[in-house]
Amino acid sequence: MSLNRLQFTTPQSPILFTDEKIFLTIHKVSLEYENSSYPGQGEQLSCPIGSILLTNIRFIYIPETPTVFLTSLTIPLQNIQDGKFSSSWFGGHIYSTSVKSVPEEGFTNDWGTMKLAFKAGSEIHDFKARFDHLRSELGAMPVTFVEPLPQYQSDFDIAPPPEQSKDDEKPPTYE
Repeated sequence: MSLNRLQFTTPQSPILFTDEKIFLTIHKVSLEYENSSYPGQGEQLSCPIGSILLTNIRFIYIPETPTVFLTSLTIPLQNIQDGKFSSSWFGGHIYSTSVKSVPEEGFTNDWGTMKLAFKAGSEIHDFKARFDHLRSELGAMPVTFVEPLPQYQSDFDIAPPPEQSKDDEKPPTYE
């Protein structure tokens, strides 16, 4: 995930990588991003309206009105994990997901949460279909955790049961 690293040929037209193709462009999408485990701490981004460009390599968000803090946001497709689509009666369609940051590209924490709100109702279906197709082309990317789970250690030492001799196998009433 890179913040403000995209170069443009003209406003709203980014320079693409070799063999990169744009599969979908959606306008009028709002963005919220937070990369903190505690609300109000860490980096937060918010943009009321912008455009999504979905390519075969990455997700690109370009705000309609660039600011000092946000001129572009790019995320490699394999860094988008655990996405969920939802709809509400009043708020429109929302896509929320976990995003892994690219080291030294503008964010300090490794993982963040991104929410996209689609202003036009039918465009979320196009986004979902294209995004799912591109993710399946990339293959299932396993989530890697930075820290392994701790080993379980018992506080109690449980001794094995004592061994019985052959004479002690029958109960005493069977003699």
